[in-house]
Amino acid sequence: FRPLIIKVIIKNILTEELVDKDYDSKTANDLAINLSKIIKAKLKELDLPRYKFLVNVLLCEQKGAGMRCLSKCFWDSDTDGHCSEIFMNDSLICVASIYAVYYY
Repeated sequence: FRPLIIKVIIKNILTEELVDKDYDSKTANDLAINLSKIIKAKLKELDLPRYKFLVNVLLCEQKGAGMRCLSKCFWDSDTDGHCSEIFMNDSLICVASIYAVYYY
């Protein structure tokens, strides 16, 4: 698992896809699903065949309030891993989290 490389990939995708976007509650669900599919497709290009990737995208409106995200996982700390990236503009906040689970 290569978290530093994956963080760069996620950052590039989020910036490219969201830089000109405004938050819209009617399209936020579809946008989050589309972002997770794009990220997952890019991760598959890394050719890490023993890893299964879980992609979680949280998209919310930027209103100046704080936000906390928490997740807990049960896994093998020697092989499994995770990373996340945050994108913000004047209208929205997006948190993309990647969980990589090694398949024995």
